[in-house]
Amino acid sequence: MSFNRHNLKYSVLPKRPKKVDEECIQWIKKYYPRDSGIVYCLSRNDCDTLADSLQRAGIAALAYHAGLRDSDREYVQNKWINQDGCQVMCATIAFGMGIDKPDVRYVIHASLPKSVEGYYQ
Repeated sequence: MSFNRHNLKYSVLPKRPKKVDEECIQWIKKYYPRDSGIVYCLSRNDCDTLADSLQRAGIAALAYHAGLRDSDREYVQNKWINQDGCQVMCATIAFGMGIDKPDVRYVIHASLPKSVEGYYQ
């Protein structure tokens, strides 16, 4: 499938590195307070930190990355698929492979992917 999909809307917003967590929280609460979304981060630590920030702001968020044990990975995936305590997934781009969840309404790149393929995933 082409990268240019007519059913998707793209927005590029300025990033203030020290305010990424805060800006993600404000944007999610303003535009998609009850909808599923994915926030991509470059590192495991970034995923964990952002998920913690979102949780403190009252947004049901979990982190997903290669550092999770198999049992934790399965737990997080089940919460995400069933929207049972996971509205927002903070993940590394590896999470994008094979997502089949019809109610994802937004994708945020909290950090710039290292390649164009990172955006495509």
